[in-house]
Amino acid sequence: MAQSPRALILIDFQIGFDDPAWGGRNNPGAEANAARLLAHWREKGWPIFHVRHLSTEPRSPLNPANGQVAFKPEVAPLEGEPVLEKQVNSAFIGTDLEDRLACAAVAANADTSWRDGGKSDAKFIHQAALDHLHGEFAEVVSVEDVLAG
Repeated sequence: MAQSPRALILIDFQIGFDDPAWGGRNNPGAEANAARLLAHWREKGWPIFHVRHLSTEPRSPLNPANGQVAFKPEVAPLEGEPVLEKQVNSAFIGTDLEDRLACAAVAANADTSWRDGGKSDAKFIHQAALDHLHGEFAEVVSVEDVLAG
């Protein structure tokens, strides 16, 4: 693996997310964009990490017993590419991702690491985190809804 100030971490690109239980997609180009990035990273020999969610919820499409935990074909790991498995909403909890990144000499730069290189926006990040939790890990509701109930 070539040393690089960046790594590609592909999180939860699994066939289970095509299950109708999740509702309509808001990111139909995600796999194609991820595949383009993956090809570029492979060409450069930069660090790549694949993360797969293995739900403990019996009815979840991402529960291994339901047979939908495989990676999407266009972004599936090649032989030798690291695959980390998680059961919670973070790729850093219960995995050695942080150590692997450190070993790969990856330096994170929070101000320019996403959304076209712009600075991160706290409100956007908060909403995205809630969206990721809702349905699989929690029922996200507003304070007003709780107090009205």
